[in-house]
Amino acid sequence: MKLDEYLEALEKSSDEELTKLGVDNNYLIILKAKYDEVKSDLSKIFKLKEGVKFFSGGEMFEYISGSVEAHIFEGAVSWSLDEKEREKKMKEYNLSIQLHKWLDRQIPNVTRERALAIVIKDISNYVKEKNISACFDEVICFP
Repeated sequence: MKLDEYLEALEKSSDEELTKLGVDNNYLIILKAKYDEVKSDLSKIFKLKEGVKFFSGGEMFEYISGSVEAHIFEGAVSWSLDEKEREKKMKEYNLSIQLHKWLDRQIPNVTRERALAIVIKDISNYVKEKNISACFDEVICFP
C-alpha cells in the first residue's frame, strides 16, 4: 500500500477500524532526515514539552490539542519480527517518531485513535512536502 492510499484508508475508516490499519498507542514512524531540522519543523505543529528527559534521548512534543504526544529521537527503531528486515530498516533510517495516545486530554467528540490518525496525516503531509524518506507503521514507506 502506498502512503496516499493509506491516508485515504485512514480518512474513510470508522474509528473502530483504525486499529486494523495499525493506528494505536506507540505508533512508529521512522525517517531518514536530520534530527535538528525535523525537530524545528515539527515544532510548528507540535509543542515541545520542556524538561522531559529520556534515557534514549530525544524530545517529547505534545500535539497542539494536547491529545497526542510524539517522542522524537535519533536512531531508527524497528519492531519487525523478521531479523533481516529489522536490521535493514535500522541501517536505512536514522530517526524515529513514536506517537502516544494515552493522555488525559482529548479533542472533544474525537476518539484517541482518530486523534492519532490526524497526527499521522499531519506528519505524512510534512514528509511529502519535504520529500523525506519515511516508513509509517514500518510497512507504508515514502517515497
